[in-house]
Amino acid sequence: MAAAGDPVKFREEAERQRGLKSHKNPPAVRQWPIELSSRTPQLYLLWFNMFAILAVALFGIAYTVPVAQSLGWGIFAAVTAGALFNLIDGLGRPFAGWMSEYLGRKQAMRVAFGIMGVGSLVLLWGYDAKVFALYLIGAALTGGAAGMQFPLFATITADYFGESVNAQNYGVVYAAKIPGGLAGGVLGAAVITGLGYNAAFVISFALAIVAILLTWTHNQPTLAQYERLVDRKGGAAAPPAGGGVPNP
Repeated sequence: MAAAGDPVKFREEAERQRGLKSHKNPPAVRQWPIELSSRTPQLYLLWFNMFAILAVALFGIAYTVPVAQSLGWGIFAAVTAGALFNLIDGLGRPFAGWMSEYLGRKQAMRVAFGIMGVGSLVLLWGYDAKVFALYLIGAALTGGAAGMQFPLFATITADYFGESVNAQNYGVVYAAKIPGGLAGGVLGAAVITGLGYNAAFVISFALAIVAILLTWTHNQPTLAQYERLVDRKGGAAAPPAGGGVPNP
C-alpha cells in the first residue's frame, strides 16, 4: 500500500500535525464558565484589545466610501473602494485561521494588526496624494486585516477558556464591537469634523499600534489560577479541557 493511502501513516501524520499546533496554541487547562472567566484579567484584556482594533476596522468600514467621494473620484470609484474593503474583509478570515495555526494566535494577531496599521497609512498617503490606486491598496489592506481579527479573537478565547464554553466567553469579548463601533464611527466623525481625515488616519494607525502592544498582555489562564477561583467559590473542579480526571 502506498504511504499516501496507509491509514496508520495518515493517523500518525495527523497526530504529528496536531502536536505542532498544540505547541503553538496550547489548549485551555480547564473549561472556564463565564462565572469563572469573568473573574480573570485575561478576559478583559482580550476585550480591550478587540475594542482597540475594532475602532480602527469600523472606522475603515464607515469612511472608506465618504473619503473617496470627498476627493471627487465619483460614486463608482468610491463604491469600488468600499466593495474592495468588504471583499477582502471576507477573504481575510480563513487566511487568519490558517496563519494562526502555524504562527500561533498572538503572533498572527501582531501580523494582522500590523497590516491594519500599514493600511491606515497607505489610505492616508492615497488621500494626501489623491492617487486612487494607492487608496485602493490601503482599502484592501485594512479590509483584509479587519476580517482577520474575528477568527483570531474567537480561537484565542477558546484556547484560553475552553471550547465547550466558548460561546459565552467569546460573546463577552465580541461585545467590544459596540463601543468599538462608537469609537470608530461616532468619535471618528468628531475627529474628522474637527481635525480632518488626515488626523483620523493617523489616530487609526496609532490605535493599531496600541492593539499590537496589547498582545503582550495576553497569557493563558493557569491551572493554579483556576483552582484558586474554584476554592473561593467552594465548588468542585471541572475536568481538563481535553477530558480526563482533574488533578487532585
